[in-house]
Amino acid sequence: MPTRKLGFSALFKAVYTLFTADGSLTSSYTIYNHVPKNARHPYIVIKNPIGVPSPSFENRDSAFEANSFYVDVFGDDDNLGDKQVAEMMNNIVRELDGTALSIDDYSTPPLVRLEYANIVRDEVEDGKITYHGITRWVVHMNPSA
Repeated sequence: MPTRKLGFSALFKAVYTLFTADGSLTSSYTIYNHVPKNARHPYIVIKNPIGVPSPSFENRDSAFEANSFYVDVFGDDDNLGDKQVAEMMNNIVRELDGTALSIDDYSTPPLVRLEYANIVRDEVEDGKITYHGITRWVVHMNPSA
């Protein structure tokens, strides 16, 4: 059985590569893993990985892990409402849901599945309102031998 490891870095790299491959997302939004203080809206953040063993996928030749991660979107601060955020989230879902990612050091390209999506209203320090979309994804990954 392959040695179990956490594939967070490889997973984030694969998701970032997918998002930037055709330029459709990056032509409209900046994509971050760590958001700088001077970030301008709208933008996308890939963040908060969670890894657990995936016994339902394991057998004697595999050590699958279930990695969850979030892709959050932040709309403009000019009270556009949730329409812009919903559109951004739809673009993310079209790119990710059901996609077989090519992840370094992992066999069998795993499928990415949406676990949930939510839009929340955030009040920022200067009294403005912004909308924040949250999507959570899961990927069952099998390390290469």
